[in-house]
Amino acid sequence: MAVTLFGIKIPIVGVDKLTKELGIAQKKLNTFGQNATKVGRTMSIGFTAPFALFTGSVIKTAGDFESSMNRVSALTGAVGGDFDQLRKKARDLGATTQFSASEAADAMGFLGMAGFDSNQILTSMGDTLNLAAAGQMELGRTADIASNIMTGFGKNASDMDDIANALVATFTKSNTNLEQLGEGMKFVAPVAAGMGIEMNEVAAAMGKLGDAGIQGSMAGTSLRGALSKLASPSREAVKVLQRLGIRREDLLDAEGNVLSLTNTIQVLEKAGAGADEMLEIFGDRAGPGMTALVNQGSGALIALRNEIDGAGGIAEKVAKKQMEGFNGQMKSLKSAFDELKIAIADSGLLAFVTDMVEKLTGFLRELSKANPAFLKWGMIIGAVVAAIGPMLLVLGTLATSISSIIALLTGPFVAGLIAAAAPIVAFLAPILAVIAAVLVWANVMRLIIQNWDNFAKPWEDFGIFVKALGFFFGDLLKDLLGFAAALARFILPKWLERLIGLSPSIAEEAVASGEAASIGAQAAAGAALGGTSTTTNNAAVDVTFRNAPPGTRTAIAGGDNVTTTMQGGPLPATAQ
Repeated sequence: MAVTLFGIKIPIVGVDKLTKELGIAQKKLNTFGQNATKVGRTMSIGFTAPFALFTGSVIKTAGDFESSMNRVSALTGAVGGDFDQLRKKARDLGATTQFSASEAADAMGFLGMAGFDSNQILTSMGDTLNLAAAGQMELGRTADIASNIMTGFGKNASDMDDIANALVATFTKSNTNLEQLGEGMKFVAPVAAGMGIEMNEVAAAMGKLGDAGIQGSMAGTSLRGALSKLASPSREAVKVLQRLGIRREDLLDAEGNVLSLTNTIQVLEKAGAGADEMLEIFGDRAGPGMTALVNQGSGALIALRNEIDGAGGIAEKVAKKQMEGFNGQMKSLKSAFDELKIAIADSGLLAFVTDMVEKLTGFLRELSKANPAFLKWGMIIGAVVAAIGPMLLVLGTLATSISSIIALLTGPFVAGLIAAAAPIVAFLAPILAVIAAVLVWANVMRLIIQNWDNFAKPWEDFGIFVKALGFFFGDLLKDLLGFAAALARFILPKWLERLIGLSPSIAEEAVASGEAASIGAQAAAGAALGGTSTTTNNAAVDVTFRNAPPGTRTAIAGGDNVTTTMQGGPLPATAQ
C-alpha cells in the first residue's frame, strides 16, 4: 500500500503486514477466549468449587470435634494422657460406628456433666453407643438420658450396661421409646430410688403405662404421685383403704417406704379397687395411671419385669440389627468420612488455619487502635480499589468486543486509523483498563506481603504506608507503559513503531546490522534535476535516493554514520 504526499508516492510497506497480523490476532483472541472459558468453567465446576466446599467441610468438622473435646476436658479435668485417651476413643468410635467422632465427644461431655471421670467415660461409652443405636437417637441426647437415670437411681459407670439393657428391653417390648422413658424417669427416679424401688421395676411400670397411652412425663408424674400418696396418704385415702380391707403394712415397710410397685398393684387388684376408689386414694393426677396398671393386672407387670431382668446383651444385639441394610451402612460411611476429614485436619491444616485466624485477629485488634487519619484514608483507598470491580464489569464487555474491533480495523479504514493516533489509543484503552485493574490487585497483594510487618503496626508506620503507596503507583505506571509498548510492538508495523518512538530509528537499526535500509523521502521544492550529491557523516551506511525531484533534501533520524547520495531523474520519486 502507498500514499501520495505533496505529489510524492510514498510506499507504506507495513500496512499489509498490519492487516495480516490483525487478522491473526483476531483469530488467536477468539480461540484463546473460547478455550479459556471452557477450561475455566470445567475447572470451576468440576474441581475448584467442590475442593473449596470439601476444605470448608474439613475445617468445620475438625473445629467442631476440637470444640467438643475441649468441653470434655473442661468438664472432666482430663489433661495429658487422660485427655489423649478420650480423644482417641472418640475418633475410634467415629471411624468404626454409625456415630461421628464429634457425636462421641458430645456424649462424653454429657457423661462428664453427670460427674463421670475420664476412666468412667471410657468404660461406659460402648454401652451408651449401643443404647443410642438401638433407640435410633442422637448419641449426645442418649448420654444425657442415661446419665440422668443413673444419677437418679444412684448408679455408677459400671452399671451402664445394665441400664442400657433395661431401657432397650422396655422400649422394644412396650409402647414407649427411649426419649419418653428418659422424660418420665427424671420425675420418678429420685422418689423411687429414695424408697428403695429398683429401676427395672419402675421401667416395667412405665412400659405398661405406655401400653395404656400414658407416656413420657405423664407416666413419670403418675408414678411419682402414686408413691407419694402411698407414703403419706390423706385422711380420705386412709378411709378408702380401710374400707377395702388394706392395712398399712400391706403397702409400706416399717420405715414408711412403699414395698414395691408390683406388690401395690397386687394388693389393690386383690381388694377389688375400682376407678372411684383409685381416684380417691391417688388423686386426679396419679389415679388414672394406677387404674391402668390395676386393670392390666399384676401378672402383666411381673411378666415385663422378668423380661427386663433377663435382657442381658439386648442393647448390643438391637444396635447391630439396626445397622443392617443400606441406611445403616450409609450412617457408617458418613462417620468414616468425618473421621477422614478430622485426620486431614490433624495433618496440620487445622493448626495452619488456626494460626492464620489468630494472626488476623491480632492484626484487626491492633488496627482498631490505629491513628484515625490512617483509618480514614485506608477506607478512602479501599473505596477507590472497590470501584475497580464495577469498572471491570463494564470494561469486560468492551474487552469481549476486541475481536470485532480488530475485524473492523482490517477493512477500508485501516489507513485512516494508522494515520491518526487517537483511534489507536481508543482501541487499546479497554485492554489497558483491564490490565490496569489486574495490576492494581497484583501490586496491592505484593505490597501487603512486602510490608506486612509495617501494616501490622499502622499507628507507628503511617509514613511507610504513604511511601508504599508511592511505590505502588510508580510500579503500576511502569507496568502499564511496559505492557502498552509490548502490545503495540506486537500489533503495529515497524515504521509506525519508529514514528511514535517504540523502536530504534532506521539509521540506528542500519548501523546495528551493517546493512542499508529503505526509508521514506520527504520532498520540498529546491534543487535541479540530475546530478549526484553525496554527504558523508563518518558513514557506516550508504543510502541512495534515485529519481529525486529538484530541490530534494534529506533528513535522516540519528544521522551520524550515514552517507546519503542524491541522483537526479524524472518524477515521481520513489524512496528505496
